[in-house]
Amino acid sequence: MDLADAFAAAGKTKEAKAALDASLERWGSDPQAFIRASRVALALKARPEAVAHARRAVAISKGEEAAAEAALGAALDATGDRAGAAAAWKRAAELDPDNPEYRPGRASPPKKPSAGGAP
Repeated sequence: MDLADAFAAAGKTKEAKAALDASLERWGSDPQAFIRASRVALALKARPEAVAHARRAVAISKGEEAAAEAALGAALDATGDRAGAAAAWKRAAELDPDNPEYRPGRASPPKKPSAGGAP
């Protein structure tokens, strides 16, 4: 997944998507993989894919992962679905009330998780 991030940051869309697909094939049952995939898709301006990946992360985690809800909030916000984004951010804040990145009125999407998750 780090390779997909790097390719996306470098503007290498084709390579980023290939690395993303390979990563999801390997880590496809890990919600962290789909959270990161959503972020990569957003970096590539592939908003529908970002939403799909974030929804998959929420589904895998059964709605109990704050980072998955936050990823969904960021992806929905990017598509213009403000109500959906607000609901996802609210759920993220409920799951992790001590995380300032999930509080109402935050100015930017959350940062990458600091530990764990798919490589």
